Amino acid sequence: MNNSLTVLGTILALGGLGSIWTLFRVESRAGASHALLMTGEQASQERSAEVHQAFLTGSKETLELVNETLKLARDASQRAAHSIEAKLRTTLASLDREAKALLAKVPSQEERGLVANQTRRSELISLAHKIGGLEVNRLILEEDLPLTPACLFVRGMEFHLIQQFEDAMDCWEQVALSESAPAELRCLAWYWIGYEQNNLAAFADAEASFGRARESVAGPLDYELQRIMLESRFFNQASYAAAQLVAPFEDLLATIDREPQGEEIAARRTKIVTTLGNVHHVAGDDCRLAADAKAAKTHYSEALRLFESAQTDDKWALFGKAEALHRLGRIAPSEELYRGELRAHAINEFLNRVEWRTRTLARTTELICVARVRNASPVVIDAAYNNVIEALGQVDERMTIYSQMARRNVTQAEFRESLRQLRSDVVKTRRR
Repeated sequence: MNNSLTVLGTILALGGLGSIWTLFRVESRAGASHALLMTGEQASQERSAEVHQAFLTGSKETLELVNETLKLARDASQRAAHSIEAKLRTTLASLDREAKALLAKVPSQEERGLVANQTRRSELISLAHKIGGLEVNRLILEEDLPLTPACLFVRGMEFHLIQQFEDAMDCWEQVALSESAPAELRCLAWYWIGYEQNNLAAFADAEASFGRARESVAGPLDYELQRIMLESRFFNQASYAAAQLVAPFEDLLATIDREPQGEEIAARRTKIVTTLGNVHHVAGDDCRLAADAKAAKTHYSEALRLFESAQTDDKWALFGKAEALHRLGRIAPSEELYRGELRAHAINEFLNRVEWRTRTLARTTELICVARVRNASPVVIDAAYNNVIEALGQVDERMTIYSQMARRNVTQAEFRESLRQLRSDVVKTRRR
């Protein structure tokens, strides 16, 4: 029994020693694996650190290269910008000289000479296109490169020709308010602002603009500004009757007649005389509508006297003379004018101008010339009438039309009605 216990104890002891040895071997292998793992992790971290350091070094070198490239590009861009700016400034100076030279070609007594003369108008359009190109290119500059007053004025004139009224008046207003613009150019800018406002039926604003123009000018041009201020009131028929304006015009005429008479004063006087003749003519029409034949005849006779006292080569004074003769019943001498010079003047005016509003005026004058002649062909009258309608269709609907029947600016609806009435009167006359 004791021996059995001894053997059993020995076996158990040996089993325990085996377990201890097995556990020792397992722990040894685990320790070796852990050591190996730590060594691998350390090597991995060292490799990562080397890769990261290499990446940082490469990125730094790349960033430095990019910065150097950007600096070179920026420097090149600045040099190019400075070169472009210098070239644009040189171009602007050249265009400014061209604009001033063009403006100097316009006779002092012809405020509308830039658009009325074909050669100057062609130069104006060509120069305005160059200025427009400069305006586009200057947008790339960091600093603004403003147009000179002369260039702005020319740009405004081009906008006027293509019926962009707001743009035109914006250009002229910049000139009118510019301290660097010469007084004569500021005056001309205010003049054109007023002219455009009259075309757009802003008659009170136009009168004010012409008044501003007077602040920058003296001499013969001031007479034209006073005349057109009064004419703006004449256009404003809602506020002024024609008869009310006779006295102010007569005072202006008396003032200019006290001036030493030269070529420019004579030209200004003709415009005053012609406008006053139109005022008397309309006052006569008003009296005729009121059945006051005697007063109407007095106004028509005075209109005729004024038109005959104007320069003989003025087409609008000649037209006024023909119309006054017609109103006074002197048909033969009026027909002589309608058939001859007047119709030729009207045709030339249509051919020489590009503004459709002015071309409509020319076509209307031609229509009246053929309609007032006895025994004129209905075919010719219809063709002339259709020519007026065709020209009128090209005019911006916001604009007034200068009516040869009303002798002032009227709405397009009023103008169409006066055309219809003219045609109706011709038909009635033929039936009688």
